[in-house]
Amino acid sequence: MENQQSDPHGYDPIAMELYETFFVEPCQVLRTCLQKPDGDLSDDDEDLDLDCPTICLTKELKRRIRLPSKLAVIIKPFGRSFGFNFIYVELQQLWKSTSKMEVIDLGKGYFVSRFSNFDDHSNVLHAGP
Repeated sequence: MENQQSDPHGYDPIAMELYETFFVEPCQVLRTCLQKPDGDLSDDDEDLDLDCPTICLTKELKRRIRLPSKLAVIIKPFGRSFGFNFIYVELQQLWKSTSKMEVIDLGKGYFVSRFSNFDDHSNVLHAGP
C-alpha cells in the first residue's frame, strides 16, 4: 500500500485528490477555454466574467440549439383559462396555417405554437391576430 502524507489541515488525501480531479482541473480547463477559445465563439461571449463558470459554445452550436424555437410563438390567452384542445382548434381556424403547426401546453396558461413554414410564422406575427 502506498504511503500517503496527511494534509496539515486534516483533510483526507483521497478526498483532496478527488476534489482536484473533479473541481479544480475542470475550472482551469474552463478558464483556458475562456482565455484562448478554440473555434469561433458567438458574439455574445465576448464580455465574459472569468470568475463565473461558463460553457463556451460556437456560433454553429448555438444556431443548432436555437433552431427549434426560431419559428415559434409564445401564447398567453387572457380572460379565462382555456384547455389545450380548445386552443389548438381555435388557432388552426384563426391562423389557417398552410403547413404543419405544432402547439405545446407549457402550463400556467401559456402555450407555444411552432410552425414548420417561415411564411406562416411571419403571417401570424405581422398580419394575423
